[in-house]
Amino acid sequence: VALSFNNLDIGTPTAMPYYYTSPEPLILVVVKYVSGIFGGLLFLGLCQAARQHWIRTHARYLHDTDGDWVKPSFRKALQHQDAMCPRKYGSQLYPLWTTTAEELGQFGIGLGLYFQFLKYMAVLFSLMSILSAPMLIMNRGGRAYLFRTDVGALPRSMAGSIGVDEADTAYITVAGSNLDSSIAALCICCIDVVITCVFVYATLRLQHIQDRVVKVIGMDTVDASDYTVLVEDIPPDATDPDEIKFFFERCALNPDEI
Repeated sequence: VALSFNNLDIGTPTAMPYYYTSPEPLILVVVKYVSGIFGGLLFLGLCQAARQHWIRTHARYLHDTDGDWVKPSFRKALQHQDAMCPRKYGSQLYPLWTTTAEELGQFGIGLGLYFQFLKYMAVLFSLMSILSAPMLIMNRGGRAYLFRTDVGALPRSMAGSIGVDEADTAYITVAGSNLDSSIAALCICCIDVVITCVFVYATLRLQHIQDRVVKVIGMDTVDASDYTVLVEDIPPDATDPDEIKFFFERCALNPDEI
């Protein structure tokens, strides 16, 4: 159907086309919606069945249940987690805040050193953040970017913000007081030097602390290295393990026979 408002351009390219379709019967609309819902539920059911099949074929505990899949129990999982947690003196859990690296060292020197390193670095960076606070406050009081709208909050907290502004004023405002920019720059440099010295000292001290922790853990724990003897310069013709074993057993029991 083509509509025209002047009865002249009917059938011409300038005519406005108008399309009309008769409404679908209600029963057909219901059938379409029901079919869509049923198809969606069927798809979800197939996905669930595929997931259950994947779990049955990939579960690690199938051998323990003779190949029959058993629905996991969240309560039993929590009970297993509680039973497998390492405990202090065999009964109580390790405290979160008071457990030392030496105590964790019984599970391995690497584990004790790892948590000791995390604790040490957390304290160190917290201290460096506190020392950096006055520097950030002075940078935020700078006037270099005061009248600029294209500069965000991050550049305003950097050293460039203590420069001169558009009115050629070289001072910063801290707690309502004005401070010369040159003095502020000197203070920032001194704070930066202090932070660097603290980091270097803490890094050197960390090596000393870790050496002490290794010694303490080594004295409190027993591993294979405590019963291992390294033997060098064995004769090239000594290839029989039984002969080597007999020699060292005889020498260890009777050193005078060497």
